[in-house]
Parts: sequence; C-alpha cells; structure tokens
Amino acid sequence: MKYEEKIEFAEPVVIEKRLMQQLIDPGTDVRPLDTKAAEKFLAEYEVLRFENPLETQICKPFGGEKETECVTASAVKKETIKEIDAFEHDLDETIQSRLRAEYLQECKSGKEIKPLFGVDIEYENIPWNNPLDEEEMDYLNRITPTSFVLDPKAEPNRVDMLDSALVTKFGAFLNKKNGEIEDDKYYCAPEFRRNEVCYYGTLRLRLYEAGDQVKSFGNWNEQTKSWSGVFDLSQLNFDDKKDIEYALKDLPEKLLREKVFQGAKEDELFWRENVTTPIEQTLDLLKEPQQTIKLQVKEKDQSMADVLERDIREKAEERWKAIETERNQSKAVLTPENRKVFDVLFGAYIATEELQNHPRLQSALEKRLLGMFVAAQKKGVSLELNEYSMDAPSRNQTIIQVKQPARDREKQ
Repeated sequence: MKYEEKIEFAEPVVIEKRLMQQLIDPGTDVRPLDTKAAEKFLAEYEVLRFENPLETQICKPFGGEKETECVTASAVKKETIKEIDAFEHDLDETIQSRLRAEYLQECKSGKEIKPLFGVDIEYENIPWNNPLDEEEMDYLNRITPTSFVLDPKAEPNRVDMLDSALVTKFGAFLNKKNGEIEDDKYYCAPEFRRNEVCYYGTLRLRLYEAGDQVKSFGNWNEQTKSWSGVFDLSQLNFDDKKDIEYALKDLPEKLLREKVFQGAKEDELFWRENVTTPIEQTLDLLKEPQQTIKLQVKEKDQSMADVLERDIREKAEERWKAIETERNQSKAVLTPENRKVFDVLFGAYIATEELQNHPRLQSALEKRLLGMFVAAQKKGVSLELNEYSMDAPSRNQTIIQVKQPARDREKQ
C-alpha cells in the first residue's frame, strides 16, 4: 500500500518525543523511557508523520505510568494495512477469474470435489430506514463487491479479514467526509459472513444459517455436461428455500406457455403425475429433515432452484413427447375417415360425467379405442360419420356408419 493510501486510514497517536527522535535517526543513542511499551506500539503501528514536532506536551504515552515529553503523530495499524492489501489483492478481477476457472477445471477432472467458498452480496439498498446520503450510498456500493470467491489456500479467517477491510474503508470515507464516524452509518456496510456461499461446480448454495445440505457431489459426465449429487433440501438456507418455492409455484404457468407442452394440461393424468405431483413432492422435501434427493446438476445450473425446475421440466417434457409420439403413431395408421370418427367417438366418451373426473380412465380408454380402430382397419373395416341422419334419435346426434368389405358381407 502506498503512503497516500495509508494516510487515509491513519489515526492520531501520542508517543514519546524520544521515540520520535529514534524513528527520525535510528543511529541516535536516545531511547524511549518505556522501551517495552514503545516496542509493543511499533509492532502494532506504522508511524507515517509527525503533526508538529516542536509542539510537545507532558503525558503518559502508551498507557504507561511514567510522565514524559510527548508529541502527536499520525499512525496506521499494521493489521489495517494487511487487511486492505488482502482486500485489493483478493478482489482483483484477474485473480478472481483465475480462481473460478481453476476450480471449474478441477471439478471436471474426476477428482473428489470440495466446495469453493466465497461471498455473494445481494445489496441493492438498506432494508431499514437508510441513514446514508446519496454520496455515502454511492461510495458504499462502489467499494462493496457483488461476488467473489476465496483462495482455497488462504487462511481460514480470510473472509473476516476482508469483512474488516470493507468496514475500515467505509469508516475512513465517513471520517474524511463528516469529520467523524457515526455508528448508524458505519454499520450499514454488509457483513460478508451473512452473505457467505459455497460452490459445488457451478451450483451456488448460501451458507448463512444453513445445515448439512450436500451429502455427496461429483462424477462429472462430459456427455451430459453434468455432475450428480445427493442433497438434503431441508438443510438449505432460508433464502434458497424461498427461491425454490417461487420458481416451482410459477413453473406450471411457464410450461403452459411453451410450445412443446401445447395440449398437455388437457391430459389431466399426465399433468398431475408429471407436473403437479413432482412439484408438491419437492416442496415437501424442503420441510422434511433427513430426506435426501439425488439430482443431476448441469453446468448451466447456478442455484438449487435452477436444478429442481430444470429437473421437473426435462422429465415432464420427455414423458409428454413419448405420449405424443405413441398417440401420433397410432393415429397415423388410421385413414383420415377413421381418424375423424375416432376423434368424435372418443370426444363423446370423455364428455360423459362418468369419465370427466377420471383422467386415468380417459387415458386407458384412448389407448384401448385406438387399438380397436387400428385392428378393425386392418380387417378392411372403415367408418364414416353420418351427420344429421334422419334415423338418428336426435337431430343433434351423429350416427357412425360401419362399412365392411364386400366379402365379409357375403359371409353373413
């Protein structure tokens, strides 16, 4: 840290005049009266300048008992220098990019995957009555990182050191601007510990007040671009749970707007078994401790809400495409006339009160009826709609006329 930066974090201190003389001229024979206290002071502080060397006062420096001639100096704590240097170093964009790239590469190597810790600040405004003016708020937003990861080789308390550096930087700004540090403003700086996260691959999990949420994680699959993991959703952070609830409650409406799911909701059995029920079961897992779920985590997934929403969507899409393929293949065998008759007949059946509330029976009936139509057509039977027939019980009814091959009629 340069002198101009250090002076921003300096504070006035009173030291022995003898110590000043020693610092100015290390070769002098003058020594402080309280040598141990002076050594302790120099171990904690770096003296930057003397405010007025000629102006002295009689006092007890370093909290000692001996009165002596003293002067006022500006000094900065060495711990502050260390913290600010760490803050500037760790948050450098080049270093952050390298740490993230190295971790992601390691996650794809087949080795055991350990979490990468970091901080993710969701800090748009103060949630209470904001005591900061516009200039103070702008400065705080400017120095507050939105997201960063910690070097796995760094000391365990690194996040606390960076947290202290942020508060120190903001405090120095307030002191310079207002001539004092007001507590209600000083504590507006976000706490890194409350915003701590960990990454498993690309998956980000909040750690504040979270439990043992990841039971296992790894086995990178290059073909599917995914990892497999076992999770206890009940141990997730409160905000992660809320994100999941919002995402899954909105999922049915999202699916209905997608072209691939057109007509899916009309198939009540499919919709309940592949959309509604999986959503309900997943939301239940948020509340049930010691209930784990095995999931694929794809490289594009960034949160557990992304993982769960995609998992339900992909399974539903796969099942719906299979149903549509099976249905279309069966109908494709039918002639246009027979297909038209099938649609009318099936529509009439499912409109009945007995079948309206039983989607499972509707699905079974559709398969059975399609099978009968295909079998009849193979025998040469064709069907036609005789609309508004005079023989129909009602002018609003339709009679289905069965036409058999001539050879079959002759046998009768």
